[in-house]
Amino acid sequence: MELRHYLNLLGRWWWLLLIVTIVGAVVGVGVGRFKTVTYEASTTILIYQASGTLPDAEAVSQGQRVADTYAELLQQRPIMEELARKLSLDIEPEALKRKVRVDQVGNTNLLKLTITDEDPQRAADIANEIVRIFVAQNVESQSSQYTESLNNIQAQMDQVQADIKSAEANLEALTSEEGTLTPQQAQERAQLQALIAEHRNTNAILLDRYEQTRMAHIKELDRISVVEEALPGKAVGSAASILVLEGALIGLMLAAGAALLFEYLDDTVKSAEDVEQLVGVPVLGMIGVFRAGNGPESSLVTLNDPESASAEAYRLLSISLEHEITQRSIRSLVITSCTPLEGKTTTSANLAVAMAQGGWRVIVVDMDIRRPSLHKIFQQANKVGFSAMLRQPIDLADNLIPVAENLYLLASGPPAPDASSLLQQPQMVELIEELKSQADIVIIDTPPVMAVADPVLVARLADAVLLVVRPNVTKSGVLRQVVDIVEKSGAKLLGIVFNQVKSRQDGSHYYYDYYYYGSKTDSRHRQRATGDE
Repeated sequence: MELRHYLNLLGRWWWLLLIVTIVGAVVGVGVGRFKTVTYEASTTILIYQASGTLPDAEAVSQGQRVADTYAELLQQRPIMEELARKLSLDIEPEALKRKVRVDQVGNTNLLKLTITDEDPQRAADIANEIVRIFVAQNVESQSSQYTESLNNIQAQMDQVQADIKSAEANLEALTSEEGTLTPQQAQERAQLQALIAEHRNTNAILLDRYEQTRMAHIKELDRISVVEEALPGKAVGSAASILVLEGALIGLMLAAGAALLFEYLDDTVKSAEDVEQLVGVPVLGMIGVFRAGNGPESSLVTLNDPESASAEAYRLLSISLEHEITQRSIRSLVITSCTPLEGKTTTSANLAVAMAQGGWRVIVVDMDIRRPSLHKIFQQANKVGFSAMLRQPIDLADNLIPVAENLYLLASGPPAPDASSLLQQPQMVELIEELKSQADIVIIDTPPVMAVADPVLVARLADAVLLVVRPNVTKSGVLRQVVDIVEKSGAKLLGIVFNQVKSRQDGSHYYYDYYYYGSKTDSRHRQRATGDE
């Protein structure tokens, strides 16, 4: 799609884009006003296995797996329950868990624990306390397998210490006795000294075993160290201006999507380029929207407001047609439309006046004998006319009504319910030929093609057909069908008039808006289209 088409789309839907964007911005203001301010506090911890040596690649990979595991363990229910108890928080564990986010820092063993809370200090307290609780529980969990061994060794050491104290007490009592020791006492003294030495040796062995067990425990213990403690939290979330911008952007995107959807579902033609690409028929003229008065005669702008931009557009159309008419020797021209309310009758009347003003002798004929309206535009009676001439011999000259210089009207005559059969009578050919003999060009207004068969019946007898198309009203599928019907009937489709075009609606460079030299009242005439057929 060309840039011009996007600009045309913007021109058609700018109001929707503007309204929904403003609504989105207002919603953003509302959200920013009622949104609770939250704070984030983070603490960073290091998880690693102390081996006493530099870690190799496998150890690093294993350490990262340990970090991943701890990231999950930090959020488990036991931690949350102990946290609520320690900080006296009246919050359910699941609610506390939703405040916690744990992220691994890159491909490292660093974990970043982030807490979101409405209170900045409480966010920091929760972050730091979770780490303390987890460290304590982690140490307790990993120490359980060594606790029994250390307790047994400690019990043996306590017993040996007691035995040493008992032996030393007996030795002291024996040594304190007065006089010379008997051989038995000397032997007992020697035995006590040997026993004390043995107990001390046993105690040293037990002490060494205790220390080795404790060091083995430390060596195999996964250690957690705090790299950075949490400080009072900082406010997070979008600022008011950001929320407004986000709301406006979302609104704009929704409006753009809606506009594209409407355009996709809308099967009506939008521009002259659409028409030419769709059916391959040239657009010979473009007529703008103009305001009509209360009566149908007010739509005859070529007579009532000849200096207006709309009158000039009809004159431009007549100039375009004059070349085609001259080159193709066209003497009778049927003007019709696909459906009602596309402006064919107004186009027929104003084009007839414009050509008459250009020096052509013109007869405009109302062959819409079901719903005639040309006589209303020219403010003439409709007692006799075309339908009466088909029923009985009437002199054509007696039925031609002069309505302007070089312009004559042949009214439809009384409405005929048997219009189709009436239009197929042999005298139709004779009547059209007689009309052509009396004028330079005969302009024939007929019903819409999709309404009845009348326009096709007339088009086969005329020299050419001019089709009136209205943007945003004429459907693409209907237009293709009408063009196909006209061409298959054997009629010659001369071109298309793009009618009731809003100012610069399709960006056409030849658009009618030349009002800079027109009357001052033209701005009033460009505001609303008439609703004729």
